[in-house]
Amino acid sequence: MILNTGLSLLLISLFATLTTSSPLPTLTDDPEVTHEITFEIEQGGDPLGKFTLGLFGTVVPKTATNFYELSKTKYKGTIFHRVIKDFMIQGGDFENFDGTGGSSIYGKQFPDENFDLKHDRKGRLSMANAGPGTNGAQFFITSKETSYLDGHHVVFGQLISGDTTFDLIEGTETDQNDKPKKDITIVGVEAKELKKVYDIAKPGVEPEPTTSLSSAADEETGYIQDSGDSAIDKTGSSSSSSFTEEANKLLDSEHNDTEGEVKVPGDSWDTPVGESGSTPKTHLALIPLVILIVILGFVLFKVKNKLLFAFRGPRYRRL
Repeated sequence: MILNTGLSLLLISLFATLTTSSPLPTLTDDPEVTHEITFEIEQGGDPLGKFTLGLFGTVVPKTATNFYELSKTKYKGTIFHRVIKDFMIQGGDFENFDGTGGSSIYGKQFPDENFDLKHDRKGRLSMANAGPGTNGAQFFITSKETSYLDGHHVVFGQLISGDTTFDLIEGTETDQNDKPKKDITIVGVEAKELKKVYDIAKPGVEPEPTTSLSSAADEETGYIQDSGDSAIDKTGSSSSSSFTEEANKLLDSEHNDTEGEVKVPGDSWDTPVGESGSTPKTHLALIPLVILIVILGFVLFKVKNKLLFAFRGPRYRRL
């Protein structure tokens, strides 16, 4: 009887452990950093510090270039208009400073480049949008792992230094619309396109800057927005918008008051939360093991009398 009870408790314990626990996510190494952007931050005139973002131009070159060029010409003087603790900080609206404006260097919007990089850790730099293929100028930086954003927002960089400054921004007091009660402003920007790229997982390689900015002269160079619909460089050539009426309808839908939107936990998507195409589900690997445990338990249950006889010997019924 004792043996039978012990086996049952062991099987129940193993089954409960396997079905209720999941392994910690394994963080894959990031690709090489091709650009570095450093923001100097103030709040209400008081300095908060600096933080640096590394861009992954080898994986998402178009998205990284957009952010790099806008950093050189547009982001200085903008604010972080949306801050949600334990989720993300959002900025990049250089037109209206409230989340309703901002254009890319390619035109008003540009398509999602790819979703190869995941929101699998704190400090992920990703594009805000108002739906599929509506990337502009607005961006956000995550406060933690937010895998439910995978497949919906394009990750193109990572916070690589200035964690303390980031935490001060994230912890600021906000109003009912998640806007900081005191404006948090980017007062200085330094942008570097690296001659020698490096891997975040292998620190120690000193980046070699090719470009610095945040001067009045820099504001007159690079890409200049033409009525918010196209980008014109110094030679006068323009990049025409590649978006159709479908993209405009997305902006006129439930997000018509916000150019760049990031879903708060609990919001619904057009596709199921966590559905990111080719991303494997690590807990599925446990299914064969669970089935094996169940089969083993069934077999033990069927032969328990023989096992008990082997351990205790024959028993006689008392008359």
